[in-house]
Amino acid sequence: MPSIQTKVATTSLNILLALGCEAKPIIDFYRLKKLDSKGFDHFYGEANSGRLHDINLVVSGIGSTNMLQASAWLAAKTERMSCAWLNVGTAGHESLELGVIVQVVRCVELGSQKAHYPPLVVNAHKATKGAKSSVEGVSLLSSNAPVSDYPVNQAVDMEAHSFFISAKRFASSELVQSLKVISDNQLHGLELLNAVRISDLLGSQINIIDQFSRLLIALVPVPKQQYQRGSAIAHLHCTVSQMGQYQDLMNKLDNIHVDQRTIDAATVEASSMREVLKHLKTLQLTLAPDLDAVNA
Repeated sequence: MPSIQTKVATTSLNILLALGCEAKPIIDFYRLKKLDSKGFDHFYGEANSGRLHDINLVVSGIGSTNMLQASAWLAAKTERMSCAWLNVGTAGHESLELGVIVQVVRCVELGSQKAHYPPLVVNAHKATKGAKSSVEGVSLLSSNAPVSDYPVNQAVDMEAHSFFISAKRFASSELVQSLKVISDNQLHGLELLNAVRISDLLGSQINIIDQFSRLLIALVPVPKQQYQRGSAIAHLHCTVSQMGQYQDLMNKLDNIHVDQRTIDAATVEASSMREVLKHLKTLQLTLAPDLDAVNA
């Protein structure tokens, strides 16, 4: 079995799905191999979309709790890598036709009404070049139980909100996205679904899923001096949330080409992660991009 840590790639596309039948078309398309893992079904492969990257796919099981746990589990498996996160699966909708693929542009948790708005830096329309269908953005309602009374103008599923809440702890929000394929509606209810039907629906949109994934992985910053990042804060207590903020700020500083010495000077005397984050945020807001480096 391949070992993630020994691979040359430093970037990973982390894909999470609820069901094995949803995952099957993606596993087949990328020729992913199942790893010997405890906890969740984990599939692995390599891809090259202009840059070499790993693909790590995990089947979470149905429901928000499973998705929360699977996201954290996969984050631990890929902690040494820069990752983009993609939730793919099926969803119901009042009026959209079966098999239509949509991009989640707003995700609301039923009950709490907490909403998440994924930054649309990856436009799914760009993934439809040469495809027979287009991708539209939808608002999605995440419920803890299957829904047959479809809300107006919203898709519905059971895992997307938990995916967003969990995955954005480990990556910048723009690198956490969700695509859904409509599997049921008012005319064709949940009772008509089975594993083969779900696989066929996902498989019909595999080219768009692949193109969207390529656009998403292209946004992941190339890791720079990762060992310095880790050693700089090794002596400080750091929560998972703080680590996510730290990596996010370091990536943003990389993107405006702030050199490592400037970063070290701002953080070397910090006595807590809170101070480190405050200093990095100040650098991000006050330093102008190095235009010579950008244009090089």
